[in-house]
Amino acid sequence: MERMKQTEQAEQMEKWDAYYEDGTPANRVLVRGEAIPQGLYHLVAEVLVRHEDGSFLLMRRDLQKPNYPGYWGSGAGGSVCLGESAVQGAVRELWEETGLQAQEGRLRPIYWLVNGKTQGIYAGYCFDYRGEKDAVRLQEGETVDYRWVPANTFAAIIAGQEVPGYPFVPALQQRLRRAQELGALPDFNADTQ
Repeated sequence: MERMKQTEQAEQMEKWDAYYEDGTPANRVLVRGEAIPQGLYHLVAEVLVRHEDGSFLLMRRDLQKPNYPGYWGSGAGGSVCLGESAVQGAVRELWEETGLQAQEGRLRPIYWLVNGKTQGIYAGYCFDYRGEKDAVRLQEGETVDYRWVPANTFAAIIAGQEVPGYPFVPALQQRLRRAQELGALPDFNADTQ
């Protein structure tokens, strides 16, 4: 209980840089939990992890999360902190949420999407991982399970097909579908899974 309280306090004090809709810095500071002024946005970094064998990493959200508890997401993601670039935030989130380490140059941009409803700018990256699959670790309070799924299963999830056992975070699914439409994701049909 005490750890949960400390986590909540840290999240409330988390600070972000504010951005305009076009992604330029607004030179203002935002605080998690406080309303974001109209016309400003916060930056979110998301990392899709693809193993060298063609499978994709799914992480299951903690059952106590307020939004989509128990749902699956791809890789890692979260708000970019004050002073970080999008790619720096992506590297940090990947490490915190999966235990996987990546150099900034190993993350390939796959989307930059703006959501006016959430006042978020979503910077998506793909990380081609060449390591042991069991090196993934869970983050207490964030994730409770992980799975490496074949490319065809991941493609079905992105396409919006119901895949038993894998309820997927809808907004993330939409962003990944958009990245696929833009040709930024691998051709799943070319994978041999």
